[in-house]
Amino acid sequence: MTTNLSTGPRSAEGKAVSRFNALKTGIYAKGEVVLPTENPEDLEALAAEYHGRFAPADPEQRCLVDALISDEWLLRRFRAIEAQLLSREIRTVYQPDKESPLGQAYERCDRSLERLQRRVNTTRRNYRQTLELLNKLQAVPPAPPANPKPIQSVTELPQFVPSTPPAVLPTVPATPAAAPQPAADLTLRL
Repeated sequence: MTTNLSTGPRSAEGKAVSRFNALKTGIYAKGEVVLPTENPEDLEALAAEYHGRFAPADPEQRCLVDALISDEWLLRRFRAIEAQLLSREIRTVYQPDKESPLGQAYERCDRSLERLQRRVNTTRRNYRQTLELLNKLQAVPPAPPANPKPIQSVTELPQFVPSTPPAVLPTVPATPAAAPQPAADLTLRL
C-alpha cells in the first residue's frame, strides 16, 4: 500500500496562502514582487516612466534603473504599511469619548513604526546613491564599438615612397668657447 504525500491545499484560503510558497526575492526573483493589495498596473506604469525618463543604453544603466524602480516601489509600500498600522490601531482604540486616538495609536505601535522608518531611511539612501551613479554613467559619452571598422584611405592613388634616403644636412662642429651662431649663417648646400 502506498501513501500519498501532500496533495496540496484544497480550500480557497489554503490555495491563496500557498501561492506565495515559491516566492523568491533578490537575485532569484523573476520580477518585482507585487502583493495582493498592490496593483500590478501601477508597477508597470512606474517602470515605464523610469525607463522613459532615463532610457538606459547598456546593461549597467538598466540595472540601476531597475534598482530605482524597486526602491520607489518599496517606498510606496512602506507608506501604505504606515497608514495601515496607524489605521488598525485607531480602530482598536477609538472610542467617541476618548481624545487623541492618533496619539494613542502611535503609542501602541511606536516600535513597529520605528523599525519601518529604518527601512524607509535605508531605501531612500540606496535610491539617492543609485540615482547619483546613474547620472554619472549617463554623463559619460558612450564608448566606441568594440570592433571598429578599418579606416578607408581617402585617395586611391598609390602613395609616394622614396627609393633613396634623403641627403643628410651638414653639421657645423660646435666650438666650446664660441657663442652660438645666428641661424642666418647656416646655409643649406646641396
